[in-house]
Amino acid sequence: MISTTVLIVTSLACLLIGIAIGLLIMRTIQNTGQPKDLEAKHNTLQNEYNQYQQNVAQHFVDTSRLIVESQQRQQQLRDHLVSGALHLTSPDISRAILAQSDEEPTPPPQALENIDPATIKPPQDWAPKTPGQQGVLSEDFGLAEEPEDTSSIEVKTAGNDPHDDIKSS
Repeated sequence: MISTTVLIVTSLACLLIGIAIGLLIMRTIQNTGQPKDLEAKHNTLQNEYNQYQQNVAQHFVDTSRLIVESQQRQQQLRDHLVSGALHLTSPDISRAILAQSDEEPTPPPQALENIDPATIKPPQDWAPKTPGQQGVLSEDFGLAEEPEDTSSIEVKTAGNDPHDDIKSS
């Protein structure tokens, strides 16, 4: 018969061989799986990066389009203001606006800096009134000169307010 030592040595040898074979199989499976996982992650990240680049490019295209539209609307607004100023102001102001707009396209407030203040008249009070009466644009218009009746004014002191007790607590 076979001795016990031979049986123990053979079982230990088989166990070691089995462990070695298991480790080799495990390493081969792990090594072949990692490149596939890394390649899939790389492809996913590359696709996300390409999509991000497309989004950035589209953002700048949209921004550029909006800026051009804004500039066109600003020019239309400037033209509208100039045409309105030409029709609604005096000939002196109109000439100053035209002279300024021919030189360089600047906003109308800068064009009005060249206007002589002596030629601009303040608004006049056209409200009908009797001689000696003040007009609607007068600073005193509608203010009564009557003495006020102060008998109905209630004067509160610190003791009259029921909320004072709450505030002082």
